[in-house]
Amino acid sequence: MSSVTSTLALPQRQNALVVAGPGQLSLHQDTPLPPMAPDMALVRTVAVAINPVDAKMLDYSPAVGSIHGYDFAGVLVALGSDGPTHLSIGDRVAGAVHGNNSLEPRVGAFSQYVGATAELLLKIPDSMSFEEASTLGIGLATAGLALFRELEIPVSIEALIDRPEPEKDATPNAAFVLVSGGSTATGTRAIQLLKLAGLRPIATCSPANFALVLGFGAEKAFDYRSPDCAKEIRAYTRNGLKYALDCVSESDSAQLCYGYNEVQ
Repeated sequence: MSSVTSTLALPQRQNALVVAGPGQLSLHQDTPLPPMAPDMALVRTVAVAINPVDAKMLDYSPAVGSIHGYDFAGVLVALGSDGPTHLSIGDRVAGAVHGNNSLEPRVGAFSQYVGATAELLLKIPDSMSFEEASTLGIGLATAGLALFRELEIPVSIEALIDRPEPEKDATPNAAFVLVSGGSTATGTRAIQLLKLAGLRPIATCSPANFALVLGFGAEKAFDYRSPDCAKEIRAYTRNGLKYALDCVSESDSAQLCYGYNEVQ
């Protein structure tokens, strides 16, 4: 059994929302706490976020008897023996876990205590609320994997650590990156990462969200409903769009992303 550090008296059981069937959750008031592996941390939940994956996985792939939920934020109350040294009991943290998981049925965000891989937890700055931090997990992880591993943008994620927010716009020869669905949770995080990386993020969204994406760092916003959207993007980038990230991931949005990048 691994050594676990905690300065708090922890309960043996907790309240949790457990998968009861397709599209169905049930409140259980006697669910055991998740087991602690050496690389895990236990977090007392303060806030959770709702993702499309919460609904889609519950509808189409329910793991009956498993705790549901992915994104969370809370207070670190226990740390496994192999946990990272930058974390301490009492830290305010946020992260994501794979809820609705038949292989780990006692791990899920919709519970009073969440068992998470300690290395993947994010320490919450004092200026950020638990509610705000709870929205980071899936969106930030998705944006990071998509940009740095799949698209392989010309900046490493390690290079962004401790990099200050840029005080001026990207250089004119920096690569354009389209974030389709820029006002989504993943989209806004992708825009911030791209801006920090010194690239030129542009975004599609509804006009009602133009101010939102521009505030997060998009250089230009385009109305995805406009029949001239692709033409406007090609004109703005002078047919120089280098990358496209589809944060909507439906057939129409994928087709539009290809259309934006067609040279006319």
